[in-house]
Amino acid sequence: MRCENCDSDTAHEVQGYVAHSVLLGDIRLGHITSRRCDECEEVFLDIANWDLVFQSIKDRESRAIGRIPSDQFVSAKKASVMLGISKQAFSKDPRIKDGFIIQRIVDDEDRKALYYIPSIKKYGIDRDGRMKLNEPSGDGVNRVTYSLSQDATNVRTVDGASNVIDLNQERLARDAA
Repeated sequence: MRCENCDSDTAHEVQGYVAHSVLLGDIRLGHITSRRCDECEEVFLDIANWDLVFQSIKDRESRAIGRIPSDQFVSAKKASVMLGISKQAFSKDPRIKDGFIIQRIVDDEDRKALYYIPSIKKYGIDRDGRMKLNEPSGDGVNRVTYSLSQDATNVRTVDGASNVIDLNQERLARDAA
């Protein structure tokens, strides 16, 4: 396979990475299959591995939000009052829909959510209620930044490698459930 950037040859590799989450900081991911360019050292993930990385980040963020005490969350109605807007304006705000206020889904079918009070307050100040929920981890592991291209995810890496979690095993466990 040829590099999308410089048209040089690429080599297959399996290596540990760290992906960045706004809510959790750097998240250790291990055993990601990728292709590295021999010339420019660009790293590419196929769509299946990109989905695995994305789902792993989403799962870990959900677990972290799930560990926050319930009394730190309020309904959409109370959140709208805290922001000084109508519930309808709150519910239709595209930034809130896109996760700029940390929320816990309490009813998947009706898509009912509770909203994290400190996140609501931060959103009221700077229209971005996302914040770190715990300290980042990932020292000594490649950091992954990503942008989706047509055939692969473009990944840049920095630093050394460390394998912490086998994402293929996470995928198998998720598929078995």
